[in-house]
Amino acid sequence: MGSGELTFTLGPRTFAFGLNHWDWNDGGQRSIIEVTLSNGTTVTVTGPTSNTNDPMRFIGFQLDLPSVYAGIYISKVVWKAIPGQSEIIGIKNVQTSVAKPVLSVTKSSRVWDPASEHRKAIPGNEVIYTVTVTNSGLAPADSDSVLLVDALPGALSFWNGDIDAGGAEQFSQYGQVGFSQVNGAAMTFIPSIDFGISTSAVAPIAFSQCTQTAPDNIHYGSIRYLCLRPRGPLPAGPSSPSISFSFRARIN
Repeated sequence: MGSGELTFTLGPRTFAFGLNHWDWNDGGQRSIIEVTLSNGTTVTVTGPTSNTNDPMRFIGFQLDLPSVYAGIYISKVVWKAIPGQSEIIGIKNVQTSVAKPVLSVTKSSRVWDPASEHRKAIPGNEVIYTVTVTNSGLAPADSDSVLLVDALPGALSFWNGDIDAGGAEQFSQYGQVGFSQVNGAAMTFIPSIDFGISTSAVAPIAFSQCTQTAPDNIHYGSIRYLCLRPRGPLPAGPSSPSISFSFRARIN
């Protein structure tokens, strides 16, 4: 290329770009790589070629993690000759890396023992279950894209009352499910509209297949699935933001 340009247009969330190249010109700097970011910033990468008959080598560019977590990405890469120069190159193995959410789910339990009576996990006693979703990826989960469907075995009867009833207040919201979040998570969850149940033998695949129910302070052994629909995006960050849902059930 003389005054020509080779342009790579990249998709959203691309945070790294690289390729292999050869150079058959004589020595000297003859071209540059210009990287355009989604916030309008332009970064120039110099030194892609320097030797006569240069053998294949790798060159690339990667955004720093704070920028990736902030949602900035590489939108365009242009390889172009320095004005007044001419370049002959070969390009192979163009690669990109795209920031994605990486969600993991864990579940823990503890005996409901509000009066510190050293209760055990035996029939007749209740257990608090907590389901936690963590995003350890480089990008947020899309807004309103998280839906949890938790299966309840037949050995449990779900407490359809305020989770704090009969003990100290642990959750500010009134409802059958307690909600908390840490490490930069900023989602919303309102039990009266974002919680549902299912008595079906088949797990729901959408929140519309779940039934919303008001607290009535009764244990139900017929409930087979709990549906939890937090709102907003689950962000990404170095601290791995997470959200947690807690509910009570009696051991039959």
